[in-house]
Amino acid sequence: EDLARIFYQSQSAAIDHIQSIQETESIACDFRRLYGFLFPASGMQESDIRRELDAALKIGVDVEKIRGVPFAGFSDAQALRYANQATFHPLKYLRGLVAGIRARGGALYANTIVEKVEEIDGGVRVTTVSGLTVSAKSAVVATNSPINDRVALHTKQAPYRTYAMSFEIARDIIPDALYWDTEDPYHYVRLQPGEDRTDFLIVGGEDHKTGQADDAGDRFAALAAWTKRLVPSVGVETNRWSGQVMETVDYAGFIGRNPGNQRVFVATGDSGQGITHGVVAGLLISDLILKGESPWRELYEPSRKTAGAIGDYLAENATAIKSFAEYIAPG
Repeated sequence: EDLARIFYQSQSAAIDHIQSIQETESIACDFRRLYGFLFPASGMQESDIRRELDAALKIGVDVEKIRGVPFAGFSDAQALRYANQATFHPLKYLRGLVAGIRARGGALYANTIVEKVEEIDGGVRVTTVSGLTVSAKSAVVATNSPINDRVALHTKQAPYRTYAMSFEIARDIIPDALYWDTEDPYHYVRLQPGEDRTDFLIVGGEDHKTGQADDAGDRFAALAAWTKRLVPSVGVETNRWSGQVMETVDYAGFIGRNPGNQRVFVATGDSGQGITHGVVAGLLISDLILKGESPWRELYEPSRKTAGAIGDYLAENATAIKSFAEYIAPG
């Protein structure tokens, strides 16, 4: 319960930090506070919603049980409404961050491939594939899946494929909020402001373990069907894309000192929450570098062993390896 409370507090602090940066740097990224709604999958019992509500209230979450969400077939469903959530346009925000970094003398080097990150006396050395090196007191490896260690963290998380689509939708058809369901695989819904009273409905989900399916067309079709069933008035599809996320067994990322190192830090295992996990990593790792400690260190410790989860770790990666072997095996 204590670690769950710290997780909630750290994620909330990440949202607050994003808002602070957006306001301080005057980044026009459509940032806004809004509600988040969790609504049930078909057949989910009211007792399941009650257990979720009780668990959230125990750790201080501002949440209440309501009846109905603005989707076809769910007008009378039990749901949870979370206050003080937030959303924004990540690329617009990223452009503002880049401008702020450069204005303060920072430099960004794209298309520079790192081959090795190693500790040396009193610091670290980063070597690129071209043979150039960069020396510093500390280094942070934030590459989704770590490139600096072939074993320590790769056996403690599993890659999943996720899908998303966007559709035109007339403004005010559904309230501006965050929505997600409890199906397996789950779905989520967001709104992105457009122009001329037309917004974009962003829908995601249909996740599966990487290597266990090669049916992207079917996944997108299922996502589109789910969307049109819940929002019959949705307009034309405008975009579709997929990505890969790294899932840990307990859904908390691995953020902190790389196992076996003192000056090399990692941030991975975002479990589909890369926006807030990335900000948590920035706050936590900067505290470790500058102060030597963070109140969130234990929760996100890369060396942690989650109770009862070792078997799950092994099972996750055993099936991923098996799928890959079947894919490349002749015949």
